[in-house]
Amino acid sequence: MRVIKNNRVRCESFSSSLPSFTKAIGTVKPRFVQVVAAKPIESAENLPQMLKKISLFEKVIKNSSDAKQIILKVNEFLKGVVDFDEADLFFFDDFRLKLISVVEPQNLQTTEFINRVFTEGILDWVLKENKPQVIPDLRKVSSAGSKSNYILFPVGEGKEPKGVFTLLTKPTYKYEDSFEVQFVQLVLNIAVPKIELIKKDEELKSTYHELHVYQSKLSNDFRLSAIGELTSGLAEDILSPLQVILSTADYLQTDEETSGNKNLNVIKQQVKRVETVVNRLVKFADMNDNRLEIKPCRLDEVINDYHNFISSSLQAANIECILNLGENIPSVLSHQDYLTHLLTTIFGMIKISATNGGGILIQTKYNNGFVIVRIVTTAFIQNLTKDLITSNDDLNIKMITHLMQKHQGSVEFDANELTGSSIVLTFPLKKKIR
Repeated sequence: MRVIKNNRVRCESFSSSLPSFTKAIGTVKPRFVQVVAAKPIESAENLPQMLKKISLFEKVIKNSSDAKQIILKVNEFLKGVVDFDEADLFFFDDFRLKLISVVEPQNLQTTEFINRVFTEGILDWVLKENKPQVIPDLRKVSSAGSKSNYILFPVGEGKEPKGVFTLLTKPTYKYEDSFEVQFVQLVLNIAVPKIELIKKDEELKSTYHELHVYQSKLSNDFRLSAIGELTSGLAEDILSPLQVILSTADYLQTDEETSGNKNLNVIKQQVKRVETVVNRLVKFADMNDNRLEIKPCRLDEVINDYHNFISSSLQAANIECILNLGENIPSVLSHQDYLTHLLTTIFGMIKISATNGGGILIQTKYNNGFVIVRIVTTAFIQNLTKDLITSNDDLNIKMITHLMQKHQGSVEFDANELTGSSIVLTFPLKKKIR
């Protein structure tokens, strides 16, 4: 926007730099609106009182330890100075793929709008300018123009902004050098560094907790790890005697049908069965490649190999496992160790809960850029119920969630005492790098 004579402003089109806005708004005729001059909120004699309010606000913010409460205090403080309908603070997620609101409960419409302008590249322009910008609310656009505007304030220290603060206002007089805009920036300069400090402290606590989860998991899985280290040597010790037994059985077997020959056939069948099991164990616990090289992995192949490996264990526990794997499922970027660890954790949870046996169904499908793995079991896993999942400290749940985050994916849990439990894993095919 630019100021012209008689305190009137001409709303210029965004089409020159923002094509998506032209498409979204349509053909809107330029119009003129009356500019309401930014009147001074405090006169010179009241300036000391205003400074006292800011000083008190700063003390309140410094003593706060919750980011959501800080945003509420910011909104309360700005209400007496700036005319706005809604205020919110958004930070980028860990992968810088979307913006997440600090306010709870968040306004879903505003969250959707902010992520939309981010996806279309409009927010990148705002952040690049590194100063407040006015964006029309595309949800409320008519032939007469937009009924409301968003003022976007880039926030965060350093070269790369960490998020954006939004104010939903009326389309009247907001322009770059107004007193209100400068006042909002002053308030943000006080509040945002404190919020970032709180977020860093939460990340540090989460990292420590994650470390403890891994330590606990490694401690609990020590015997399995030890078996893996011994597999290659034991396999050779087992396979060599088996080969001798087979050779001897072939030598002793005659052409005549005798009871002795039948017994030899039984021996050979059982030897081959043991050999198959050992080969599966060797394939599963191959120690030759210790590098975690991320590469395309076929989920159906990993699931099939893991199913073959644990089929004997499932039969012993009276658990039936059925595979319903989709055809032509695309590969996902991962490492087989991650996927195997994921399946091991899930099946471990099911076996503990399926004390009287049961069934497991594994389904895979591709849908709109995502590979979805759905694991359904008749076992009731109490820790997966919706009323417990948010506050649960179960190591297996945290491990599954963390492994899915490594894939930039998501996981959904559900459990019902009558119908059983389900775990849905969603793997994205495309991982954005920003």
